[in-house]
Amino acid sequence: MKKITMKQVDKILALLGEQSESITKFLLDRFAEEQPALFDYICKADSRFDRNEADLLITTATMGWHIVREKLGRCSEVCESFIEERYIANLRLFDEKIVRIAKGKEKWPLTIISMFNEQTELMAFLGSLIFDRREGFCGPVRNKNTFPMLMHLKTLVDCLVLSYGEGTERPAERNEKYGREERASARKKTPGRNERCPCGSGKKYKKCCGAA
Repeated sequence: MKKITMKQVDKILALLGEQSESITKFLLDRFAEEQPALFDYICKADSRFDRNEADLLITTATMGWHIVREKLGRCSEVCESFIEERYIANLRLFDEKIVRIAKGKEKWPLTIISMFNEQTELMAFLGSLIFDRREGFCGPVRNKNTFPMLMHLKTLVDCLVLSYGEGTERPAERNEKYGREERASARKKTPGRNERCPCGSGKKYKKCCGAA
């Protein structure tokens, strides 16, 4: 899979900086036209987000879509079922990590947002837009909503990047493939007996795979 580097991101940002002030609206309209389901998902990502948080997520997601498009080329339209599958997989992944962080067992690794899409530098850049908030964005963002915003950005990039280089696989087949990899990766670490089972059943480990 082709990796997007920070050097490439900087070049794209430089080109955008030379454009007119209406470039943001142009990119938003183009994003909505080419990826309507993905754009709708980002716009309705979480009802808990206030206007400032929703605007920041939409702007950052649009930037992520544009960078992927510029460096990897335009991909086919992402369907709603594939978005839903990636969202559920990432929600489970983030839930497990947040529980471990809350218990002091693990520090928050930004590398989690590049799992499976393999776009470490791109995701680090998008994450910085959420945490650091570039000049020009003056609205407050609640800390409790930064991680959900990162999860939605990961879902966006997953959907775009995993749409490349998969031959004739249908979205459901792609998700099944990556779902197996996620489950295999999760099983490498044995969870606590009262933690959620990594197989994705939703049951406690002691009542599922740990029962054996």
